[in-house]
This record gives sequence, C-alpha cells and structure tokens, in this order.
Amino acid sequence: MTLIIGTRCKDGWLVISDKRNKIQEQEDETPIYEDNLEKVVIHNKCLIYNHGYNQIGRKYWKNRYQELTADISNPIYGEVRDEMKDKPFKKAYYTFINRKGIEEISVEVDSGVHYNKKIRKEDKIVSGDGKIYVDFSLIKDPKNRSCFLVKGDLEFIFKKAHDKMKKKGGEIFSKDYEICSLLFKSGTSQI
Repeated sequence: MTLIIGTRCKDGWLVISDKRNKIQEQEDETPIYEDNLEKVVIHNKCLIYNHGYNQIGRKYWKNRYQELTADISNPIYGEVRDEMKDKPFKKAYYTFINRKGIEEISVEVDSGVHYNKKIRKEDKIVSGDGKIYVDFSLIKDPKNRSCFLVKGDLEFIFKKAHDKMKKKGGEIFSKDYEICSLLFKSGTSQI
C-alpha cells in the first residue's frame, strides 16, 4: 500500500511518497484508511524509506529509524525477520538514498537479510504496490535541472499514477503526498 517515486537531480535527490495508512479492518474485512502517514525520513544526510512490512518491535518502523543502517549485520534486521514469521507480510525493504546513490536492505522470512546496491537507469526509483501506475517518461531531464524545478514534474507523475489507479478501482495509495529532498550542498529539506 505505497507509492514512492524519486529521481536524482542536478543538485540532489527528490522523493515523493503517498500518505496512505491502513489502520484496521472492519468486521466485513473492508479496510479503513487514513492519509496522514509520512513514509520518508531524513537522517544522517540520507533519505530513508521502508516498503513491505513496516514494523519493528510491533510498532511503526519510524519509531526506530535512527537504528537503521545499510549494513546486513545490523541486529535490527534479524529482529524484523523474526517478527515477520507470524505475520502475513514476509518481506521488508529499507532504502537509503545519499549522495553516492541508492542502497537497499531486504529482509525476507525465507531467505534472510540481503544488501542490494541499486543501480537504476538514469537514477530513478519507484517502490511500492503503486509502481505499476508510474510513467517516468513524463519527467523531463532531471539530471540537468534542480530539485526545485523537477518538483512539478514529480508531482505530475504522482498525480497521473493516482488517476490511473482510481480509474481501475484501486485504493492502494492516497492522493495525498509529501515531497522530501536531499540537497548535496545545503543538506536536507522538505519542499
């Protein structure tokens, strides 16, 4: 239940994420959602987000984001793996975006903890169930433009993806979103 889209720009990284949060199921198994969840954190000159299973210690992962690193030997990932054994979700991903690029830790009940150095064409990322609705051809040359100038393109891509999903009767991500940037010269910011 997520859509996170990002791109490298001339002066940093820009990431947009939806705010959908499933808070409970009704007795008839109809989900109830809120659209108020911030899914990206900025920590130690790094944008960090999670998709898949989103808890650590039976609480939302952002309560412990300071403990996350792009190192598979970090004991927190063993904790997540053990916790997922009795949950319907069996995979969790923690993505770290910094000046050097993208790193991801995947935690899977069956196969363990893995490190993935992400090398993506043109430094674009898309994560979550909503990725099937994203059309990156709508973004115009982000590597040669500032985050400030690319922001409108990223918002447009996100809104088009939401429109496609709604036309197909989907509810997996919200129309509400947040945008974060990691600027190479002046640090991090919310745009």
